[in-house]
Amino acid sequence: MNNNNRKIEIHSDIFIIMLLVVIFTGSIYLIKFTDLFVNKKQNNEKIQSNILLMNHINPDNVLEKYSSLILPLIALISFFIGCFFVSKLMGFVKNKGIYKFFGIYFIILITIILVIYNNTILEEEKIMKYIKGKKFSVVGMLMVLGISALFFGFIDNFGLRLGIDALDNSFLNMFLGPLSEDTRFKNERKNISKNLEHINAWGNGKWISVVNQTLRYKNEIDKNPKLQDLSRNIEELIKGGGHPLDIPNSILKKNMTQEYVKNIKRKYNIISNSKAMLGNTFSNIIGALLSSALLNLFTYMTKYDGIYTGDDSIDENVFVKKIKSYLPFLEGFFITIGCIIPILLNIAMTKDNFSANNTRSWNILLLIIVLVIIMMFFSVRGSKDMTKKDKQNSIKKTLDDMKVRLNVVEEDLSKKIDDFTNNLN
Repeated sequence: MNNNNRKIEIHSDIFIIMLLVVIFTGSIYLIKFTDLFVNKKQNNEKIQSNILLMNHINPDNVLEKYSSLILPLIALISFFIGCFFVSKLMGFVKNKGIYKFFGIYFIILITIILVIYNNTILEEEKIMKYIKGKKFSVVGMLMVLGISALFFGFIDNFGLRLGIDALDNSFLNMFLGPLSEDTRFKNERKNISKNLEHINAWGNGKWISVVNQTLRYKNEIDKNPKLQDLSRNIEELIKGGGHPLDIPNSILKKNMTQEYVKNIKRKYNIISNSKAMLGNTFSNIIGALLSSALLNLFTYMTKYDGIYTGDDSIDENVFVKKIKSYLPFLEGFFITIGCIIPILLNIAMTKDNFSANNTRSWNILLLIIVLVIIMMFFSVRGSKDMTKKDKQNSIKKTLDDMKVRLNVVEEDLSKKIDDFTNNLN
C-alpha cells in the first residue's frame, strides 16, 4: 500500500471512529427523551384505555418495553465497532507519527463522556426514576453483575492495543528518569533521554530480523557488505528511530564510554521492566471508570438494583439467594471473557492467507457478541411491572432484613414493625 492510499485509509478510519463516537453519545443522550415519552404515555393511558383495549398488539407498548434495550444496544455496538477501527488504525500508524496517541485519546474521550452521563442522565436519582415500579429478571441480574467485570477485562487488555508503547519516550522516561539517575552523568540528561528513545525504537522495530540475520551472516558481513535483506532491515530500523547510541564528547574525553553505555542500558531496563506495569495501571484506571459508568446504563436496561422484587419466583431463585457465594466466580468468568476479546480481535485482524486462525477468531467473537445480545434481550424482556402484592412482599422482606441488620431487639419497636408489615396485607 503506497503512502497516499495509506493516508486515505487512515483518514477514513478516523472519520468512521468519530462518527461512531457521535452515535454512541447520542444514543445514550436519547434515553432522557425516551423516558419523557414513556411517562407521557402512562399519563394518557387511562384516557386512551378504551381504544387500547380494541388492539391486540399496541405498538407503543412494544416501544415502551424495548426502548431500554435499543438505545444501550446501539451505544455498545457503536463502541465495539469503534474499538475495531481504532485497532485497525493503530496497526497502520504503529505508534509513530501524529496519530500515535489517537487510541489513547479515543478511550479517554469515551470515558469522559460516560463519566459526564453518569452524573447527569444516568445519575442515581434518574436511574431510580427510570426503573421505578419495575422488577428485574434473573438474567438481568446476571447481566449487571457480570458486565462491569467484562468491560474491566476488555479495557485492561485492549489498552495495550491503543498505543501505550507510544508513551514510552515521554511519560515513562519522565516518570522513571528521576528514580534511576546516575550522579556521574547528571549533566547529560538530554542526551540520555535521546539515547533511550533510540533503544526504545530498537525494541519496537524489526530488531528480531536484524539480530537474526546479523547472526546468520556474521562471516559474510565481514566479506560482503552488500547483503540486501540485512541492509533493508537495518534501514527500516533506522527509519523507525533506531539510530546508534550518541556518546557526548565530554564522555569520550573522560574515557567513560563503557560506563555511560552501561548506565543507559540499566536505565532502559528499568523502564522496559516497568512500562508493562505502568501501561496496565493506565488501562486499569480507564477500565474501572468505564465499567462503573456502564453499570448504571445496564441498571437502566435490566432494572436490577439489588432490591427485593416481591416476586418469590425471582427472590427465592437459587441464583438470587446464593449470589454472594458465586459472585467472585461470575466476575472472574466475565473478566476472563473481557480479556480474551482483545486477544481474539488482534488475531482476527492479522492478515495471513495460510492460517485459519483469522476465521476461527472472528467466529468466536461473533458467538460472544450474539450471546451478549441474547442476554440483553431476555434481561429486558424479563423485566415486568410490580403488582401491588409484589410491592407489599418487597416492603416486608426489606423490613425483615433491616430488623436483623439493625439488631432490633426492643419489643415495642419490633412489634410496631411487625404490625406495619402485617397490616400491608
